[in-house]
Amino acid sequence: MRDFPELVEEYRAIRRSCVDNDVRRTAEEVIAPGLAAYQHDAIEVFATTPRG
Repeated sequence: MRDFPELVEEYRAIRRSCVDNDVRRTAEEVIAPGLAAYQHDAIEVFATTPRG
């Protein structure tokens, strides 16, 4: 992914819209405390980890 910075930014945009959204974050914390933070970190790792 590091070779494709535009994809990194697309994944970060997904993170912002899904995980960094206060309404969704609150709902996820009700489902499982720490879920929103986990998803935030998982998306960032996925976006910045080299593939293949």
